[in-house]
Amino acid sequence: MKDLEEVQVELEADGCVVYDSKEFKRLIKEGWFTSFDGEGYLYNGRWETDISVWDKKEWNDETYPYVCWYNK
Repeated sequence: MKDLEEVQVELEADGCVVYDSKEFKRLIKEGWFTSFDGEGYLYNGRWETDISVWDKKEWNDETYPYVCWYNK
């Protein structure tokens, strides 16, 4: 499995910011991110999925350790 830095380097050209999924959930709960701000997709440790963070707010952190975030 790729670590956070490896994923960030891989996706930064696409304008993606990568977050640890536990941290991202905390930020959502605290109101730092809403669906009006952008879109996030779960990353399974090998590739970005098409599962939106807004479709599945409580996901398994072991299955999806990272979130790929794209600002609007």
